[in-house]
Amino acid sequence: MVLNEHILNIINSYETNKYCSEYVKELMLNYNSEKNLNLLLPKMILNAKSPEIANLFTKHLKFTREHLVAMEALFMNIEKPLKT
Repeated sequence: MVLNEHILNIINSYETNKYCSEYVKELMLNYNSEKNLNLLLPKMILNAKSPEIANLFTKHLKFTREHLVAMEALFMNIEKPLKT
């Protein structure tokens, strides 16, 4: 996923801004939620009562993993350490 360079420049230019700090905290909360889903969804797939539900959980797991990769790239680009 290619991140919008303009957005990254805005985020980096307001590093000391309290709103940016709050935004980064919210991103971290979202990242941690995605990490938890990444651990729970495989268990949910195994315990699904129907193939349709298992298939939906499998699709959701794929998107969750894509979100994690994108968020890790974002944190790397704004030079903020990931706290899990």
